[in-house]
Amino acid sequence: MKLSIFAFALTLSVAIAHDCTTGLYYCSYNLVGKGNYHKQIVSAMETWYNTKNLHYHNADYAVFKCNGANDIIQVKDCNNMCSNGGDDRSDYCDN
Repeated sequence: MKLSIFAFALTLSVAIAHDCTTGLYYCSYNLVGKGNYHKQIVSAMETWYNTKNLHYHNADYAVFKCNGANDIIQVKDCNNMCSNGGDDRSDYCDN
């Protein structure tokens, strides 16, 4: 029985999403890695580009600012890819 409880606790801990850190800037892949930010990324991009048609826009070329739990805005459109700034540091455009 102990093994079953441990397995359940481990599964639960992996499934829990982490919020972004307020004030830090993130690449889309780091937001997705923290939790389910897909809808927020799409919404932020629609606002940034002022269109719902994102066919020609790639989230990998964007930087998003965390304003709090599940609250992000796009702040930059990168010429090249967005790069990981490291733990507890902002991500940035690799231009």
